[in-house]
Amino acid sequence: MSIIRRILGRRSATEQSRTPFRVGDRVHDPWGNKHTVTQIEPGGENGQGTIGTRADTGGESVHAMIAHGLTLLSAEESGFSPANNFAVERVKLEESCAGAYLRAGKILFCGSCITNYGGLDCGPCRSLDATASDAEVGTALLSILAAARTTPVPADLKQDLKPVRQELFRLAGVRSSAKFNDGAAYCNIWQTPSDISINPSHNEGRGYSFLGRGSSIRLSTASEPEQIGKALRVGFSRCT
Repeated sequence: MSIIRRILGRRSATEQSRTPFRVGDRVHDPWGNKHTVTQIEPGGENGQGTIGTRADTGGESVHAMIAHGLTLLSAEESGFSPANNFAVERVKLEESCAGAYLRAGKILFCGSCITNYGGLDCGPCRSLDATASDAEVGTALLSILAAARTTPVPADLKQDLKPVRQELFRLAGVRSSAKFNDGAAYCNIWQTPSDISINPSHNEGRGYSFLGRGSSIRLSTASEPEQIGKALRVGFSRCT
């Protein structure tokens, strides 16, 4: 075991040295939003590595090291974005995103807006009994994904998102994130014109972390609802 630890230790050190950023560096994401690197974890995401950032708007994000999409800012560009000068706008209009939770005998869905700030839970929300047929589950998910493309984008990131979380809590019969996350399995679903990706996660109590591409399930957007529902159940079974 000591040999394995030494090997893994050397590997982590090597990965750290190859990381394109350091804590404190200023970067921008693919949409041009500025961030400060707050954390680098070569062993995160089951060894794939993660980079934590804090956006100038205050939001915190975790990016996969293998596909972070971040670019180092020059000294001239690294100044902070002006306060209250950030407009949330919908992007990737041909794509859609949603979250699906399995907890306490229910499957809960929540649509997300794809914006220049990232994915924002904006609804609609829906609950199904976990014993619903695969076809019912797949139909419900497709409906949520379709509706999420036109859900109003929040103007206030602090206030406009609260009703959506409260609706999820109401459907689950709880009053807090801690209670909601307790024992929940979560999959992020991303739909493009050609395919649907179901991405299982690890429940960390306060939130969820992506398990990695190896755990994802991809199927054609043209798949029947029954196939989609069945794939989502497989995704839930891979959550930890």
